[in-house]
Order: sequence, then C-alpha cells, then structure tokens
Amino acid sequence: TGNAFTNAKVEVVTPQASGWAMGVKYASKSHTLTLDSQVHLTLTGPDAATIEAQSGVITNEPREIVLDHPRALRNEGAVSADRATFYLTHDNHVENVLAKGNVRADARVPAVGQGSHSRRKTAIGSPTEVHANAEEAEFLFVPDEDVLRTATLRGRVHIEQSGDQPMLANA
Repeated sequence: TGNAFTNAKVEVVTPQASGWAMGVKYASKSHTLTLDSQVHLTLTGPDAATIEAQSGVITNEPREIVLDHPRALRNEGAVSADRATFYLTHDNHVENVLAKGNVRADARVPAVGQGSHSRRKTAIGSPTEVHANAEEAEFLFVPDEDVLRTATLRGRVHIEQSGDQPMLANA
C-alpha cells in the first residue's frame, strides 16, 4: 500500500527546520504525514524559533502544515492558538500562517533610545511588554525568506502594552 506508521519517536529534518514527534502515520496515496503527538520543531534562519504542538498534519496537495494547539517560542516572546495552518510555497518556504481560536501573542521589546552623552544608541527607559489576544490572526512572510512581514489580528482584538508608554486597545 505504501502506507507506514509507528508509535515511536520520529525525527524530522528539512533545510528550514528539524525536530521530532511521537508517532506518525504516512498515507502514500494522499501524500499525507500525520504527526500523532508531542510535535517539537526548531526553525532555522535569522528569526529562528521553536514550535511545539499537540499534533499535526502535513499535506503535499495543498502544500500546508496544520498544527493543533501550536505554540511558537522565540527569545522575544511567544504566539499560541487552538489551530494554525502554515501555507507553503513550492520550495517549502512559509508564505503565510492563519491561526484560529484563542490566538495569544506575548512580546518583550527592549528599551531603545538616544543617550544624551554619546552618539551611540543606548537603552533608556524600561523594556516594553506587549500582550495581544484575538479570535484569529494572519501572519504574512517575506517571500522565500521565512521572515515575518505583517500580522493582522481579527475578532475581539485586545492589546495591552506596558513600559514608559503604556497602551490599551480593543477592536
């Protein structure tokens, strides 16, 4: 049949990411790889991140990755949702991500400014924390670079910013 499965830990390696999952199923006719549980991926590149998810499905047609209860972690913060669909280009670069259900983003932005005693930029003020919640978010990436270009939040959007210039927004 060309189908395969295992309940064991399986490692995944691609040019853009590496990681593992517990248990996989491969359906050859549909070219579908199902990651049963404990998905853990480390993305490479200038904006490296770690993605953890409860489970996932990778399909060749359409070219996408669907993760249940994903959480993307970077030094600057984290993004989580009930479900995220990663739409890929023909060469497996992320084109955009659509996150749905309980989308939450938390970011830490270091303080920056211009110091008065130097020509160099020095940190002044306090770091800023941004917390955002929405029903849905769409993340668009720079073509072929896997670098975030824009993020659009939709549905009961709530954003809070702390620091020297606090902000509260609802839409």
